[in-house]
Amino acid sequence: MRRELPARSAAHIADILKARHGIEVAPRTIRDQLRRQGLQRGALGDPVVYGRYEAEYPNERWIGDVLSGPYVPYPQVADSRKAKL
Repeated sequence: MRRELPARSAAHIADILKARHGIEVAPRTIRDQLRRQGLQRGALGDPVVYGRYEAEYPNERWIGDVLSGPYVPYPQVADSRKAKL
């Protein structure tokens, strides 16, 4: 059942077994058996894919970061503008 839907919890599998077959099994027992068989949710899910951020040549990509800072001059007067940091 875990292979059908990796997100299915041990408690949900226990509920299904009880409803379909009348078998009562503790969720902890199911969780232990799934772990022994290597059927943890993390192992069955799709692996996380991280994209690479690379440049073919030096200085091909530049990264910028802007922060709106305090008003300059401080304290704020009529001509004050936000500093771009």
